[in-house]
Amino acid sequence: MFDDIAGKYEHHQQPLRAHRAPDPAPVDEPVPEPPAHPHQPHPLPQDDPVPDHNPS
Repeated sequence: MFDDIAGKYEHHQQPLRAHRAPDPAPVDEPVPEPPAHPHQPHPLPQDDPVPDHNPS
């Protein structure tokens, strides 16, 4: 009787561990991605074309 319970518990623990392993992995990747995006250098070059249109 105990063998049946142990077998059922083992199968349930396997899928739970598999879901927990991939959780911390994907979370670490998206964190360093946002700060790596070069969004600040874009607004700088936009200021240049602004004064050019004024003298025109």
